[in-house]
Amino acid sequence: MLRAARRHRRQASGDQIAFDTLSPSLVATLSQEPIKQTLAAALAAMKPGAAEANAGFRQVRLAGSPTSLDAAQSLKQRLGSGRYGTAYSVRLSEDLIKNGKNLGREFVFKAILRTDPHNPLPRDLYATLRGDLTSHVAAIESLIREKKQSIINEFQITAALTRTAHVMQVYELVEIDGEFGILCEKIDGENVRELIDKGMAGLGANVITDREYVDLAKQVVADVLIAIARCADEGVAHSDISISNVMYDRDQKIFKLIDMGNGTEMGKRRQPGAKGYTDSLSMSIANERSDIYSAGQLFAHFLKDSTFEPGVRGFDDQLLTIEAFPFAEELAAMTSEDKAEMLSVVSSMVRKPPESRPSSEELLREPFFGQLTPRNQMHDSYEKLVRWDRSFSISTRISNCFWDIEDDVARGEVEQLLARLNELWHEDADEDCQGEIKNMLDKLHEPSLLALLSRAEQRQYAQAPAAEPVASPDSAGATGTPD
Repeated sequence: MLRAARRHRRQASGDQIAFDTLSPSLVATLSQEPIKQTLAAALAAMKPGAAEANAGFRQVRLAGSPTSLDAAQSLKQRLGSGRYGTAYSVRLSEDLIKNGKNLGREFVFKAILRTDPHNPLPRDLYATLRGDLTSHVAAIESLIREKKQSIINEFQITAALTRTAHVMQVYELVEIDGEFGILCEKIDGENVRELIDKGMAGLGANVITDREYVDLAKQVVADVLIAIARCADEGVAHSDISISNVMYDRDQKIFKLIDMGNGTEMGKRRQPGAKGYTDSLSMSIANERSDIYSAGQLFAHFLKDSTFEPGVRGFDDQLLTIEAFPFAEELAAMTSEDKAEMLSVVSSMVRKPPESRPSSEELLREPFFGQLTPRNQMHDSYEKLVRWDRSFSISTRISNCFWDIEDDVARGEVEQLLARLNELWHEDADEDCQGEIKNMLDKLHEPSLLALLSRAEQRQYAQAPAAEPVASPDSAGATGTPD
């Protein structure tokens, strides 16, 4: 797997990597030698992303981009927020051409900086400044320069992994409607946090088996280890791996690391990663073994009971035993041997001291990761979970507003569709009905039917009794006499 990922990088390097770039690790190694300042500057200019960094933030417009910031927000679909920015799904007003390749118009925009003093991003951008901001012109300019440089640093760290299939790709440093950030690859999928929720629901409903669920988890960890190895090849570390920073790409059928906001070159100091996934609670040196630790904690999250919260460093050796580990109830039927094998893998990944942990390459050679389920089979399990989630969601919605559908004929048709969907799920236990289930879900999500449900929900809301006003303390009367 890792050999294939490295080969893919070399074969595809001509698409987006200029031939005059060097990896951060090679630049760092060469810079350790006593060399002239001019040569050191030339080496720095050969890091991936240097051309974009020198060009600065490119102003781009969204399709139909209005002039006001408030109106512009409606063109961006918010995907989520983290410690290092807010991600939006965006469509550009024109195609993005990169190194002669048309990348289209659909991207993810990671907004990291907005300088508006009344609505800054991050919100605490000016928190260190006291009093009237107009009296801190020089300090504000310094803050903005520093923040822009941190965006550039993140871009260059991620650009070192250009054409690494297991890492979300970055394309440009951009400014969109007054916000500065990074234009990234748009992935059709979801993060591992959502996958675990769907997986546990699917296990509870017997939609998938515990073996299929564990096979999904193994593929996640294997793909993350490949990404970590590729980071190590280029001399960088992610430093913030968690269930929120790994996404499934449905088109490529692989899991990808996203958000390199805490990433840095190996050997340099970095901030602690996410709570529950980090082996250090203070500034420490970025390295591959810390990323391995985070990946081990990620694996443990697949197995644990959803109500159990580990400590700030995640699971330690005392909890990684059959007797102590809080396995999810949905995995209770798994054999002790299988559970012990999984905990053994996690334990090796979070071992102390860090030097005793195996590398990502060594882990991928272990028998545990050597016999993964074929990707197409793993993908089928994933799609089944997605369909079960959609089925549960639409069934709940219909049930909640069913008697408010005024058209009797339409109500009967909806009832028949929903009944057939339930029948198909029962039949799926004995024979594959996923194709028919998909078709039935498409019918239940047709625009006309969804509009029918929306009208029923509006009618239901309009007919709901108004909440009674809360009496004030002295509402007993002018005299204040008790009842």
